[in-house]
Amino acid sequence: MLTFAFTPLWRWKWLFLSLLIATVAYGIWSVEYTHTYKESGTIIASQAYRDTLWRQMSHGWPIYYGHRSFAAAETASKRWTIWSDWDMFYWGCLAADLAIAVVLSALLTYLVAWRFSLSGRWQFGLRDVLAATIVIAVPLGIVRSFENAYRADQNYLAGLRSYGFEWGKPWEEMAWYQRPWQDLGLLSPAATSPQRLAFHSPPAAVENSSPANANFDLNQFLSAEVATGGRLQRPLSRFTLRNANLSDEGVVALTRWAPRNERLFLIGDNQFSDAAVATLVDAWPSLIWLTFGSEKLTRESIPALRRLKRLDSLDFTNCSHDLDFADLEPLAELPDLAVIRVPQRLFETLTPEEAEAWRRRGVVIRASAYEFEESDETESP
Repeated sequence: MLTFAFTPLWRWKWLFLSLLIATVAYGIWSVEYTHTYKESGTIIASQAYRDTLWRQMSHGWPIYYGHRSFAAAETASKRWTIWSDWDMFYWGCLAADLAIAVVLSALLTYLVAWRFSLSGRWQFGLRDVLAATIVIAVPLGIVRSFENAYRADQNYLAGLRSYGFEWGKPWEEMAWYQRPWQDLGLLSPAATSPQRLAFHSPPAAVENSSPANANFDLNQFLSAEVATGGRLQRPLSRFTLRNANLSDEGVVALTRWAPRNERLFLIGDNQFSDAAVATLVDAWPSLIWLTFGSEKLTRESIPALRRLKRLDSLDFTNCSHDLDFADLEPLAELPDLAVIRVPQRLFETLTPEEAEAWRRRGVVIRASAYEFEESDETESP
């Protein structure tokens, strides 16, 4: 049985070895560059975060087996020791990459051997041409859709800057299936990662803003954009809205305007209710960080928040005076929740015994951290 299984590999051993060398080489030496921040000692010192900008190199494909980083002022080509100069290294991930390379090489070899065995010699028919066209065209079409969506969003957002919108460079690592296309030059680096978007009000404080936009109402703007078909095409990794004064209608429009988001920061005097929280959760169930607040938020919003299974950080910048720590108890069941921040007035009522009880459940209670300048520059929950 084993002899029969390995016969095609032996007959096509040079093809198998060539494929194996190519896949192993790419799996080991493939590198992705991203940016990160080194800890500066305090999350409120946004300038310190800017000063500690580092570049990160992630090695391996399709699974990262190692990461190393260096200051932005340094170069990636400087001498380094492969056995020691790692921030993180995973032997298991390296073994997995090698195993995937072997499997891919074997599958391609078996495919060639099977096709050759049908007629005893390699020949192309109409079905072969059609199959090859589909195999090539479908991935290329998907790649072009990524690139076209990125270009469309950039053109769309360029017209919104005067209203207070700003977009930033993506920091997240790209999806594993996108990297080969980028390495082939078919996909630009900026099109591979979800984008970061921020809204600052009043727009008069934003560069190139028009004084005519000083009374800009984001709720009305988003509703009008959605009504006329204006919306983002690519998902967001981080969306920060400062002083947006969102209402329930504005939240509904927001979730229709942006297709998906993982980190949402609604900072300011918002006026939405518990119903808006349910709207957010239904639209963006993959939220990891959520910072929001409204004096209308009550314990009725807790059942909706319990559906955010990936939630890691929850920050209530404001809530009704009726909400207390007993109402927050169900949130301790969220598997990834690590931090809950509450308004200062509520934090002052937390007893040491209550804090310790939360800590035993894996959750740290803190005062709301969004009272400092440029907090959306930080990457710490």
